[in-house]
Amino acid sequence: AMEILEEAKAAGLAQTGDNVREGISYMCNCCGCCCGMMRGIKQYDIYDGIVPSNWMATVDHSLCRGCTKCAKACPADAIEVVPTEGKGLRKNWAVVDEDRCLGCGVCGDVCRWDAHGMEPRREQSYIPADTMERVALMAIERGKLGDLLYDNVGSRLGQIAAKSLSVIERMPPWKAAMAATRLRSVFLSTLSDQLRARSGPVA
Repeated sequence: AMEILEEAKAAGLAQTGDNVREGISYMCNCCGCCCGMMRGIKQYDIYDGIVPSNWMATVDHSLCRGCTKCAKACPADAIEVVPTEGKGLRKNWAVVDEDRCLGCGVCGDVCRWDAHGMEPRREQSYIPADTMERVALMAIERGKLGDLLYDNVGSRLGQIAAKSLSVIERMPPWKAAMAATRLRSVFLSTLSDQLRARSGPVA
C-alpha cells in the first residue's frame, strides 16, 4: 500500500478520501483532469465537494522563481502566478487561493526551488462523523435542509432530522442561526400547505 502511495505522489496526484471520520468507504489518489470532485472545484467553484486538510500551502516569495510549475500541478487550480509589481527580484511569483487550496502538498512536491511550504489552516476543517452527518451538513450548507427532512419518509426521517439538528448545534453562531431560520421557514411553509389542503380552494 505504501508503494502505491509513493507512486501516486511521484505522479503528482492528490490524496483524498471519504469525507467522514468513521466508516470510510474509499481513499483515492486524484488528478485535476479526471476526478469529478476536482473538476467541480475547478469549473463550478463547488468547494465542499472535498473536505480540505487542516494544512494550507504557502509560498516563500524570496525563493519563488515564478516558473508556473506549481500552478500547473495543482489539482484544484488554487495557485496562480502573478506579476510581482516590483515587490521582488523576479517578475512573477506564485500566490495561493486559500478558498481553493486542499492542503494536498502537490505544489511542494514539484517545486525545485523549495519555495512551497505548509502551515496550519487558520480555520480548521470540520470533518463529519459519518455519511449521514455529511449528507445533513451538505444539505444545510446548500440551503436544502428542508428537502432533506421532508422528502424522506419512514424510519430514516427521524435519523436525518436528529443528525441535522446535531450538526446545527456544533456550528458557529451565525451559521447555526442561518440554518435554524431555514428550518423554521420549512416548518411554517409545510404547515401552511397542510392547512390550505384541508380547507380546500378559496371561493
